[in-house]
Amino acid sequence: MTSSQLAQAIRSKLLETSSDLVTDDNLFINMNLAYDDLKIGSFTNDQIKSATIALTSGIGTLPTDFGTLYGVGYQSTTDKTPFEEVSIADFARADNEGQIMTIEGGVLKVQPDTTTQIIVKYYPTYSELTEVQDPQINSYLHELIIYGAMYRIHEDLQNEAMRAYYEGVFKQKFLEKTSALQNYETDNADGGSLFNGIRII
Repeated sequence: MTSSQLAQAIRSKLLETSSDLVTDDNLFINMNLAYDDLKIGSFTNDQIKSATIALTSGIGTLPTDFGTLYGVGYQSTTDKTPFEEVSIADFARADNEGQIMTIEGGVLKVQPDTTTQIIVKYYPTYSELTEVQDPQINSYLHELIIYGAMYRIHEDLQNEAMRAYYEGVFKQKFLEKTSALQNYETDNADGGSLFNGIRII
């Protein structure tokens, strides 16, 4: 769905329960809060991207659309000895012991620092929704933006009953849709796992 279609659907649902006017700015603020829930709470296989990052003294610039790492890194397509992601504290203590990586200060840091490049997979971050910027997550999840925005708007309008109703719909549909997507994307894999365990609801 486009952002305009989502906004229209939200306005139509609001008319069913309220005569209060919601500005475009307020509408898109709440749509983006719901979108953030989905961006952070649902990681689908179709989002995963790859990048080869050049390193100088073990430090490299992340892709402009970088969100979070997915899995281990490799030095090349022929040398697949894994670089495990570790915490910043563990990275600082390691002192070039083993092949590891971390994100600190918006850059990728790798040990050993003599490594000249690393291939990583990552989940991207996405631009916020506007009238001309449509959702970039899996289209199966777009409907959830409607319900996520609806409960926040009703919260702003101090309609506790409708806020609770739409929040419940959002949470239930989130679980149903992410579960269905997981089955769809991992059905042909042995022991595959779609989601990384981060949950916001």
